[in-house]
Amino acid sequence: MSRTATIGCPAWCTVRHGHLLGEDDLVHCSAEILIGDLALRLCVDDAAGHSEGPYVLVDDHELTAHEAERLIEALTELVGLASSVEHRVSEPGPGS
Repeated sequence: MSRTATIGCPAWCTVRHGHLLGEDDLVHCSAEILIGDLALRLCVDDAAGHSEGPYVLVDDHELTAHEAERLIEALTELVGLASSVEHRVSEPGPGS
């Protein structure tokens, strides 16, 4: 992975700073994680002399760390519900 490290650039940042125009060059982003059609990234925005973030990008939606934690909890709950449905569907019915 080639990138130009800048002062204060986090180790996880994969942005090639110095190659983007304007404020886009001041945003630090992690490598993209693809889950189906969803693209996930961790970002910190150093524009305007102060940091904003970290935030998680889910496609075009910015989630705070707290919102991302809530999403994890909600997904875990839904996966648990889905598991109980899968077990019920795969069990033989009465008279089988």
